[in-house]
Amino acid sequence: MYELRGGGAPFKQDSKEPNNTLTDKAGHTVHMLGDTASVWAECHARQQAGELFVGVASRCDDPAWGHECLKKFLVAPGISMMDVVTEARCEIHGGNTQANLRALQQKTGVPPARTCFFDDQSGNVADVAALGVHSFLTPNGVTRAIFERALKAAGPGVSMSTTGPDAAASLSCLDRDTRPRKRLSFGSVQLWHFAVILDDSKLPHDGLSPLGLGELQSADEFMLEEYELARASTRRGVRHVDDFERRGLLVGYLDQIDERALAALEVVEAANRQIRGQNVTTYERVDEEGQEADSTWDLLRRDDKPTAVKPPYTTADEGASRDGVGGGFHERDEDEEVRRKARALADKAATDSRKAERRRCAGCKRYACIC
Repeated sequence: MYELRGGGAPFKQDSKEPNNTLTDKAGHTVHMLGDTASVWAECHARQQAGELFVGVASRCDDPAWGHECLKKFLVAPGISMMDVVTEARCEIHGGNTQANLRALQQKTGVPPARTCFFDDQSGNVADVAALGVHSFLTPNGVTRAIFERALKAAGPGVSMSTTGPDAAASLSCLDRDTRPRKRLSFGSVQLWHFAVILDDSKLPHDGLSPLGLGELQSADEFMLEEYELARASTRRGVRHVDDFERRGLLVGYLDQIDERALAALEVVEAANRQIRGQNVTTYERVDEEGQEADSTWDLLRRDDKPTAVKPPYTTADEGASRDGVGGGFHERDEDEEVRRKARALADKAATDSRKAERRRCAGCKRYACIC
C-alpha cells in the first residue's frame, strides 16, 4: 500500500484530497503505491454493498506508525483507509505475516479460497500462500490490472483445483506421489533493460569481449498473459548456422530465438567488428558431410572467402614467442625479476633515508643537535 522510509511519527497530511501524501518527522514524503487509492475506494463501495471484506494483515516493526498512516491516508473524500478496514480488521504486528492473516481470517470467517493477499515482499507472499489463499506479488503497489485478476481468481464458483492462467497463486497440484502441494505463481512480469558495455581491456586472443551491464535504461511491467502473447508473436526460427553471424554461441542448435535476443547478438557482432577493425566472423568448422571437424579454428571472412588462421597462442613451451604483446614464460620471468630487484633497491634506499633522518646524536641522544 505504502512504504515507510524510517523518519517516523508524527505524520503530517499534505492535503485533504484523496490519494494524498504524508510527511514524516524527518521530512520524507510517504505516498500510496500504484493504484492503491482508487482500488481502496472501489473496495469501500463494494464493502458497503456487502460484496466483500477489506482487512489489513501486515508485518511492521512499529505498528503505531502503520495505524497512524491508515488514519491519515484518504482514498475518497472524507474516507480514510482506516475507515475502510476499521480497527477490528486491522492486524499490524511484528513477526510473521502468516499469523496476522490467520488471525484476520478467524475474525471475518472468509475461507482461504475466497481470500486475496497483496504484498510487495516475495517472502511474505510465499508465507501466506501456504494457507491456500490467492497471493499476489506487487512490487510497485496494487495496480488495477492485478486487482481485477484477483477478483476473478477469488470470485464465486472458482475451485482451488482449477488450473490455467486464471487460477489462484497458490493452487494445489499433484506431484509424483499424487500428494497435493501448493504452487506459487505471479501475475505480472518486469523487464529491466540495461546498456551493454564491452570491456575491451580484457580481450582474449580472438578479440571477443566480455559483456557487462551498464546503466538501467528502462523498466517495464506487463501482465503475464500480455507478456506471453507478445513474446510468442515475436518468436521465429533461427537461420542456419552457416549464414548466421555469431560470436561464441552456437545458436544454430536452438529451436527458436526472439527478436530481442537476435538484436542483442547483432549489436555484439557489430561492436566486435569495430574493436578488431575488420570484417571478421567466428565459425565452427565443419567437414563436407556437415559433421563437426576434429579441431576448431577461427575463420576470417574477407569478401566471403574464409581462410584458416593460426591456432590460438600457447605458452606451454619455455621461451615461446607471441605475436602482439608479451612473450613466453621465460621472458616474462626475466622481466619480473628485473622489476623485483628495482623495487627492492628503491625500498632499501627509502629505508636508509628514514633511518638517517631519525639517527640520534651519540652525545645528547637527540635526533638533531648542534654538539
